Amino acid sequence: MTTQSTLFVAFSHTLTADQISDAKTSLGIEVIKTLQESFPDQHKKMVAIPAQWKTKQVKDLAEEIVSSAIQIGSTHIYVAGEPVLAYYAMTAAITLGLTVVQSTTERVSVESPQPDGTVVKTAVFKHVQWRTIL
Repeated sequence: MTTQSTLFVAFSHTLTADQISDAKTSLGIEVIKTLQESFPDQHKKMVAIPAQWKTKQVKDLAEEIVSSAIQIGSTHIYVAGEPVLAYYAMTAAITLGLTVVQSTTERVSVESPQPDGTVVKTAVFKHVQWRTIL
């Protein structure tokens, strides 16, 4: 039985078209599953971790997320957001044999002339690559 290369995304935002395309091209990803769609209760906890939680509570949630990724057959995992959560999720995922990846971006400045002659400068974050955590 061949396992599909599956990226499990635990992130509060939706991946961009560039991130999805690059995951397929550079990582060989065939399927993308999200925590939000697959495990909505965990996602709700992840995006609203109380400031009062102790490290152990955050670590436990991270381990739940990684277990969920494994449960659905993921080969890769991307966890972003709360730094303590991301750290413990990455550590657990590596220990359990998942490939951990992070999306790298660069800030591109876009200047937009306005009808009144002023210019609005906006920072746009553009996906550059997926970086594998070794």
